[in-house]
Amino acid sequence: MEKKLACLIMAALIALGLLPGAAWAADDTGMLKTGDPYQHVRALQAGLSMPGRFSAAENFGAAAVPPQISNAHSEAPEADAGSADSLQACWPGDRNDAVAALQCRLKSLEYYNYSRVTGYYGPVTIEAVRRFQRVNGLAADGVASPETVAVLASERAAGLILYPGDCGSDVLQLQRRLKELGYLIGETTGCLDSATVQALQEFQAQAGCLISSRADQAVRARIKSADAPRWDGVRRTSGSVLSTGAGSTVDKMLSFAASLAGRPYAHRTRGPSYFDSDGLISCVLRYTGAVSADLDAAALSGIESWEKIVDTGALMRGDILFFSSSSGAVHAGIFLGDGQFIHASASRGGVVVSRLAGQYQTRFLFARRVF
Repeated sequence: MEKKLACLIMAALIALGLLPGAAWAADDTGMLKTGDPYQHVRALQAGLSMPGRFSAAENFGAAAVPPQISNAHSEAPEADAGSADSLQACWPGDRNDAVAALQCRLKSLEYYNYSRVTGYYGPVTIEAVRRFQRVNGLAADGVASPETVAVLASERAAGLILYPGDCGSDVLQLQRRLKELGYLIGETTGCLDSATVQALQEFQAQAGCLISSRADQAVRARIKSADAPRWDGVRRTSGSVLSTGAGSTVDKMLSFAASLAGRPYAHRTRGPSYFDSDGLISCVLRYTGAVSADLDAAALSGIESWEKIVDTGALMRGDILFFSSSSGAVHAGIFLGDGQFIHASASRGGVVVSRLAGQYQTRFLFARRVF
């Protein structure tokens, strides 16, 4: 009953223009509930106080001043998207002009894809900062620290680059356009899988661009342009779609995994610059098209449709290995053959190749055969 009443009150306030939807949903799309961070609740309280439904002094304190709430139909003033002079460090939960300037800069580099600049540092902005950090070789924690802002404000700040294994709305838009131009055949999955990479490279070849497996700003702009060439039916690259057989699938999977060797380790990162154990496996499997969602090792180990292998002597190249760990989490790797596997190791600081022996032999749980 309380939730229903809260929903009705908030909907009425937004409809009357007394409380902007952006007050709690600019970067968030969830509904407020008991225990939510106070800055969201303060925005609600301030809106309720306007029509006299709520006494701000009772919750903010007599000396406190309710936060400024912008008009529901106005957007935060946008700073010069191309200028980085006004950038300064800010943190999740902030709501100010510094965040608006941060969002403008991220938007100019195509990392911030929300429909408008809000001035609120919520989940969308955190993810935009994290993506910028990954591409630019910074620790991907989603915080616009002084170090991150210094790179963001510099001329060397790299715009959004889509790498094999990436997923999201940017990849989906790329796939739709490649499909419209005739290069991509099949479903648009939202993940930069092998079929999409092949379509991308066919476009690059026909358009006279440098052939690469990644899509930077320049390539995406060319693909989006009105004069982007349609596929003429002539195959110009030697790549093959993964559906050509199990062997080619595994080969391409392992080749992609090997290309990630040496990338540094960072907890809770999914690449392309940093990986943890879950992130590496998920990235490689998304690239092959085996999965479309970002799954951790525990979830992958429970996919019953993949054959379960319990004997290390029966392992085949491309099998996903699962290990127990001292922390209780499931560690994972990809079997390369010849008693070796590739994985993201915290103790060794990155994506490395190890032998399936010693502690790894002891902690081996089982494997799943994806292909």
